[in-house]
Amino acid sequence: MAGLHTSLRLLHEGKGVGVHIEGTRSPDGRLYKGTTGTAWLAMRSGAPVVPCGLIGTESVHPAGAKRLYPGTFEARFGAPVRFTEHLGRENDRRLRRAVTTDITANIAALSGQEYVDMYAETAKSAHARAAGTG
Repeated sequence: MAGLHTSLRLLHEGKGVGVHIEGTRSPDGRLYKGTTGTAWLAMRSGAPVVPCGLIGTESVHPAGAKRLYPGTFEARFGAPVRFTEHLGRENDRRLRRAVTTDITANIAALSGQEYVDMYAETAKSAHARAAGTG
């Protein structure tokens, strides 16, 4: 929550905040279920969410890599989405999930990624167990 409160303060100061909605890198290039922090920020602050679909990041930061590599990727930005009708309702868990699903659908439309209704961390853990490394 400390990161969310810092982000909230920055939003109130009129600054922008970038959030990776999956909370981690995708293990296989698909788009996984988003965490609800972005929805919490939007519903608490009234700030718009500008969805961004990233394409080709695996060339500059492959899964598991410890460093970045020279290369290019594409960032596609969507129209700002406002959730002001939900202002002050950030503690409603189901509503946060619905807002997060809406944001994730916007990202999927921009990036063309296949959506997986599972957290990326869960997929990573399952893969590690199957490989005998987790």
